[in-house]
Amino acid sequence: MSLSFLPQIESRLWRKSRSTAYSDIPECVGVDLNRNFGFEWNDSPLYGGSSNPCSGTYSGPHSFSEPETRNLRDLLLSNKDAIKGYLTFHSFGQFFLYPWGFSSDVDIEDERDLVDPAAGASDDYVRGTVGVKYAYTVELPPHESSSYGFLLPEEEVKTIVSDTWDGVKAFAFHLHKHVYTPRERYFLDMLLNIANNSLNLLENNTALNTENAS
Repeated sequence: MSLSFLPQIESRLWRKSRSTAYSDIPECVGVDLNRNFGFEWNDSPLYGGSSNPCSGTYSGPHSFSEPETRNLRDLLLSNKDAIKGYLTFHSFGQFFLYPWGFSSDVDIEDERDLVDPAAGASDDYVRGTVGVKYAYTVELPPHESSSYGFLLPEEEVKTIVSDTWDGVKAFAFHLHKHVYTPRERYFLDMLLNIANNSLNLLENNTALNTENAS
């Protein structure tokens, strides 16, 4: 018995899915799933997508062509009345992005700096179709001007995880205070406590393992 792997599986920087339906070229498999959601979907480079399967931003042949995006769509729609906020995490750039991202030629509230458009993104779909008001994309550090890019030094990972978790808690507490009903707040408090305790346990175990290793 022998095992072989597609080239993209061995690349830690591979950004697309694993679909082999759109190209026979091993290096050209997959779809950029964050260009595949069905709100203002567009595979034109002018809108951040691509119709070329060999492109890193290949949008797929049509919206929701991929099982990953369809599954998330179905989960969101089946719980749309209960979802109050949505965060999607990406790398890198150190941005906090909010709809709309499908075009740079669109009116938005509190317009400040604009980044390149990305039609078919999940946050636009969650805001525009699912109807969740608080839907955002978090582009994790490093900053877009950093020389590290996607290759973040290992020693910086813990700090970024900790800082990001503080931001997630602040986001959840805002929803807790302004959006949820008392019953929903009770269950959100339980989830936050469980997640916070899990993170503290992970940090303690990491510190203990570091001490033992030294």
